[in-house]
Amino acid sequence: MTPSNYPALLNKLKKFCSDRERCRRDVTLKIQRLRAEEFSEKLIEDLEKADFLNENRYIRLFIHSKIQSRRWGRIKVKANLMAKGFSSDKILKNFNLIEKEPYKGNLRNILTKKYESLKNAGKDNLFARLMRFGIGRGYEQELVMDIVNEKLK
Repeated sequence: MTPSNYPALLNKLKKFCSDRERCRRDVTLKIQRLRAEEFSEKLIEDLEKADFLNENRYIRLFIHSKIQSRRWGRIKVKANLMAKGFSSDKILKNFNLIEKEPYKGNLRNILTKKYESLKNAGKDNLFARLMRFGIGRGYEQELVMDIVNEKLK
C-alpha cells in the first residue's frame, strides 16, 4: 500500500466498521487481509477518533446481545471477550450494567425448557444434568444450583 491509497483504505475500513460493531482485533485482522500492516496503528487511531471504533461500546453491545439473544451466562461472555483481547477490568466494569432479575429469568427459562425435555427421560441424575447444562451455558454455579433446587422441589 502506498500513502496515496490511505484515504481509500480508511473509507473501506469505515464501511467495515459501520456494517456492525467491531473491536480492535477485528479491524486489525481486516487490515492484515488488506495487506496494509504498515498503516495499522494510524488507521485504528483515525477510526477511533471518528468514533467508528469504540471498545467500551463494543463490550456493552456484546454483553447485551449474548445475554439477551443467546442466553449466555457471565462466565461464557467474559471468556469470549477475553479471547478477543479485552482486559478483565474493562469487562467487569460493563457487567455492572446487567440487570439481575432478567439475567436470573433467562437462566430460569432455559433450565425450565431443559427440565421439560429431561423429565420424560427419567429422574436419574436430573440434578447433575441440569447443573451441567446451566454451567455449560456460562452461568455461575451458585445461581444454577439455587434455580435447579427450586425446580426439583
